[in-house]
Amino acid sequence: MALEDKEIFRAVCEKFQDQPMEFIMAQYAKAKHMNMEIERLTHWDLKDSEEPEEAEVVTEAEVEEVEAAPRKKLTKRRLIMDPAASITDDAIYCCVCGAEFQSLTRKHLAKHDTTPEEYRKVCGFAPDTPLMSKKRFADSKKIIARAQEARLKKRDSEAAE
Repeated sequence: MALEDKEIFRAVCEKFQDQPMEFIMAQYAKAKHMNMEIERLTHWDLKDSEEPEEAEVVTEAEVEEVEAAPRKKLTKRRLIMDPAASITDDAIYCCVCGAEFQSLTRKHLAKHDTTPEEYRKVCGFAPDTPLMSKKRFADSKKIIARAQEARLKKRDSEAAE
């Protein structure tokens, strides 16, 4: 039932044929991991008679140890994608993992132990560069402009009364 590695790689190459090899390899790794997870889940479903293994208990000390571990600093070496090609008309790609988004959120960047400010700095973006697709940024600007106009009209009408 599971796909072979070459089938996964072929599908990823076809889907992302215009992307750099580093991006394709990151997508391949994600697809392969997902394929293995699906295979594991379907394999477990076939063995209905077996009980799942008991979950491991994590102590508070172990949690504190993990939380106290030093953060891995984001560097240009960890980037798998060229920042100049990461912001397109329809999407923004995370330069760390290659994931595609409409806007790159603080929550996603936290998964890489970084902040939007650090991410912009490492990628060479200006501090005020929006981390979203060009199309989404233009739409956001229009919405903000309309909201500001509506506020001004409301304030003017209230002042006239």
